Amino acid sequence: MARITKDWRDSLHAYVGGIVKNLGGVTVTVGGIEDHAHLLIESVKRYILNQEEHHRHKSFEEEYLEMLKLAGIEYDERYVW
Repeated sequence: MARITKDWRDSLHAYVGGIVKNLGGVTVTVGGIEDHAHLLIESVKRYILNQEEHHRHKSFEEEYLEMLKLAGIEYDERYVW
């Protein structure tokens, strides 16, 4: 099995970051160890900048309740708002 050794790990992370940039993304950070890597890529930025359009289709309240449900968080709607 190939390993991501310390002597070329930084180069690999920079290369992966370049791929993300070429695809129009922003790499916040890249890290990992010898058998895998993690990337934090700013899809949230687009979400934040597009709030006005986004909330024309779904209210904040609808979205918030949807996130609670997706996360499996039980709630009593009497106490949410």
